[in-house]
Amino acid sequence: MPVRCRIVLVSMEKQGGCGMIYLSVPDGAVFFMPKRSETRRSETGTKYKKGEESMKVYKKLMNALAAVEEVVLIISTLLILVLTVGNVFSRKVIHRSWSFTEELVVAVFVLITLLAAALACRKGELVSLSLFTDRFPEKLKKPSVILITVLSIVFSAILFKYGMDKVITQLANGKRTFVLNWPEWIFWSFVPIGAGCMILHFIEFCLDFCTGYKEEKEDK
Repeated sequence: MPVRCRIVLVSMEKQGGCGMIYLSVPDGAVFFMPKRSETRRSETGTKYKKGEESMKVYKKLMNALAAVEEVVLIISTLLILVLTVGNVFSRKVIHRSWSFTEELVVAVFVLITLLAAALACRKGELVSLSLFTDRFPEKLKKPSVILITVLSIVFSAILFKYGMDKVITQLANGKRTFVLNWPEWIFWSFVPIGAGCMILHFIEFCLDFCTGYKEEKEDK
C-alpha cells in the first residue's frame, strides 16, 4: 500500500546564480499518482481508440461508396461515347438515325454530372470562390468550412427533395418516355441518387478537415 511522505527541505545553496535544493525523503516512502488521474487517462485513451476505430470503419464505407460511384461513372461515360459515336456513324454511313440516343444520353449525362460533383465534394475540389476564405486566420478556417458544408448540404437536400417528389409523381402517373417507352421515374431517380451522394461526401470532407484524419494518414 503506498505511504504518504513528507518532503523535508534540508538546505539551499547558490551556485553561479542558480538555487540548488536538496531534498530528504524518509526511507520506505513511495510516490504515487492519484487513482482518479489514471482513470481519466485510461478513459480518455479508450474514447480516443473507439473514435479512431469508428472513423476507420466510416472511411471504409465511404471508400466503398466512392469505388461504386467511379465504376458507374466509367460505365456511363463509355455508354455515352458509344451511343454518340454510333449515332453519328449510322447517320452518315447507313443514313439512319438512332432516335433513342437523345433520351438516354441526356438522362445518363445528368447522372454523370451529379456523381462527378459528389466525388469532387469528397476531395474539396468543387469550384468555389476562395478569395476570402484563403485569407482567414487559421482559427477561422474550420468554422468557415463547417458553414460552407451546412449551406451545401441544405442545397443538396433541396435537390434531393425535388428529385424524390418528381420520382413519386412519375410513379403515380405511370408516364413513359416517347421513344424507349421506359418509365420516366427511372431517369428522374438519378437526381436524388446524385444529391444523396453529394450530401454524404460533403459530410465526409468536413469531418476529414476538422479532425485532420486525412493529414494524419498522409503523414503515416
